[in-house]
Amino acid sequence: MATEEGIVVRTLNNLAWVKTQRSSACESCGSRDACQGSGGGKEMEVEVLNSIGAISGDRVQIGFDTGKLMGISFFLYIFPIILLIVGAVLGQKFSSSFHISEAAGSALGGFGFFGLAFLIVRWGSGAFLKKNEYQPKISKIVHKAASADSALRD
Repeated sequence: MATEEGIVVRTLNNLAWVKTQRSSACESCGSRDACQGSGGGKEMEVEVLNSIGAISGDRVQIGFDTGKLMGISFFLYIFPIILLIVGAVLGQKFSSSFHISEAAGSALGGFGFFGLAFLIVRWGSGAFLKKNEYQPKISKIVHKAASADSALRD
């Protein structure tokens, strides 16, 4: 599991927005543009699931299952390339049936299957977004924020 530490900025229902420092892992992340950067690009704010009840000001550890990340990466990047290649090979093979050149058949098949892959990814990504297992989560509270009640007693 990939983990980072940050401070909870705000919460709403079972969600929290956590401010973290942008790390070197962010450079290779396919979703790096989805995170909201601030402070000259060094800090970012990430929306995470808050099933443990963290509050604003808490220092928390957030995590994302790397196995799920690999699956999503395959689906988004490798799957379309595989369909492109399959389409090109099938287009070349069946080009004589449509009375076109092998090159034209290969191009039409490749682009056709690539377009099909785009539609499948578009449809499938909505299913990924609806599942909580594909979202980062607060795994633990590292340091509780001083509550307003304890500050009044001091």
